[in-house]
Amino acid sequence: MSRSARVRSIDALQVFGAALRSFGEEASTALADLEMEVYRAVQWIRHDQKEYWTQQIRRAQEEVAEARINLERRRMFQVGDRRPSCQEEKAALEAAKRRLRIAQQKREAVRRWAQLLEREWMDYRGSVAPLAAWLETDLPKGLALLKRLSHALDAYVQSESTAGVGLSPGSDAAAEGDGANAPGKTAPSSPSRELPPDHSPRPTTREEDAGVSQEP
Repeated sequence: MSRSARVRSIDALQVFGAALRSFGEEASTALADLEMEVYRAVQWIRHDQKEYWTQQIRRAQEEVAEARINLERRRMFQVGDRRPSCQEEKAALEAAKRRLRIAQQKREAVRRWAQLLEREWMDYRGSVAPLAAWLETDLPKGLALLKRLSHALDAYVQSESTAGVGLSPGSDAAAEGDGANAPGKTAPSSPSRELPPDHSPRPTTREEDAGVSQEP
């Protein structure tokens, strides 16, 4: 398999390297922000909500105990043979029990959601791990390689441009006598950053090799 590449512009390598570097910075920032958001959500469910509903259960248990005491105290007050109805105390006890059940259900739901989010969190980290590893190791290597290639090709263009001038010793002396800014004289142009075209010979046909003309 050929490992050669037909590079026509050194600037194209630099533009590609800059775009690749920009992509790496944006992707790294996006992964870090997303990981932080997911981590906060997991922590909110796992700790904050668990602690909150645990406190609500404790408070509801205290309210149930207090409502039972109030109901028993109310039943002790009798007027003759008539027993008090205790409707308010019974309603308060039922409301306290209802709040206790809701708090217990909420804490159980928090426990289930915490387990589910933990699994999803691990799956997410596993799915983005290849991209994170590429951004951390392979991308810097690729950028360094592009930089070395750009420098090597730049040096090659400079050497080709210098070799193509081919000034003779007599022309050097004449150039020094005339001066760089003499009328009618133009300064040599800077070497082009476009790589020279391929000068490989054109492939011939079998008839041309045999000396047979293809013209009618």
